[in-house]
Amino acid sequence: MNDVKEQENVVLNMSRKFEATVEKVWDAWTNPVIISKWWLPDGFTEPMPNEVDLKVGGGFKFHMQPPEGDAFYAHGIFKEIIPNKLIKSTW
Repeated sequence: MNDVKEQENVVLNMSRKFEATVEKVWDAWTNPVIISKWWLPDGFTEPMPNEVDLKVGGGFKFHMQPPEGDAFYAHGIFKEIIPNKLIKSTW
């Protein structure tokens, strides 16, 4: 049995270094077409296009379908955006 509890005020800070320009990394997180190229694990498909409304108060929804079973969705609301520098969102 999967016992999942919702938690409030959980903070996740991610920091990674890539051999790419800041603009390319920004696009990878904010452009739905590019998100589709890296978001899916091997064997998964995209049942619907990813959605990104890149503005404070806007939201995102990423989709993935495993080979068997129900689709997964990750979604949230953008809380702060500094282009090419920072994205704060719910998840």
